[in-house]
Amino acid sequence: MKMPKMPNMPDMGAFFNAGQDKENPRIIAGNIKGGRYQSVTITGAGNVDGDVDVERLEVTGAGRIAGNVKADEVQVSGSAEISGGVEAKRFVAAGSAKVARRLKAEEVRLSGAVSVGEDVDADDFASRGAFDISGRLRAETIDIELNGECFAQAIRGGDVSVKQGRGSSSYTTAGVAVASVARGGVAIAGHAQGGSVGVSISSGGTPGTLETESIEGTSVELEATKAKTVTGKDVKIGADCEIETVRYAKSIEVHSSAKVKTQVKV
Repeated sequence: MKMPKMPNMPDMGAFFNAGQDKENPRIIAGNIKGGRYQSVTITGAGNVDGDVDVERLEVTGAGRIAGNVKADEVQVSGSAEISGGVEAKRFVAAGSAKVARRLKAEEVRLSGAVSVGEDVDADDFASRGAFDISGRLRAETIDIELNGECFAQAIRGGDVSVKQGRGSSSYTTAGVAVASVARGGVAIAGHAQGGSVGVSISSGGTPGTLETESIEGTSVELEATKAKTVTGKDVKIGADCEIETVRYAKSIEVHSSAKVKTQVKV
């Protein structure tokens, strides 16, 4: 018996992304080529195949960039995975983000779960979430509120402030989880199937902490931090810190609950 010829199925990616502005593509489902655009917005599950150079990259769904990102502004409120590095004026992540290589930006704002495979260089760095930086964190101003487990190989800045947050936090946002903070209590789970995407992020109910090899700054104020060495002009070692050696030039304060093995005036 001869089977009837089946009609050709439409390209759903092309269907969902039909009628695009070529300079400002909005990806609901499917892929676009890398290149130079005015803006790229990923609202569903979308990929950019190659390096991208844009004024603005926004990911509110689940996005994967198979290359480097150069942008004036990067905004992630869903889930983003970037296989290269990022160079931007402003990088904001309120969802989950994974940058495989270096992150360089004038301003970095983190309130989700972010991992970076190499160094982070910024003028102004602020975090209210959880992060895992495999390389060094360097910024003139570093302001960290601990609402999850945080790690950086080393931290160097002018003014360095690390404060305990308000405990555990959780939220749900659109997108597929692609970043995880491997050294702490951040749990990330997500799925993408049949066009439905979702990610849930929680801090596991444990207080936030920061772990690093060394911290260096002009003014250094720490809480809930574990480090081998801390160096600064004015240093405050606050509650729940564990520091092996503190080197200070002008002043030092140590909280009664902190553990400091050695203090050296330099």
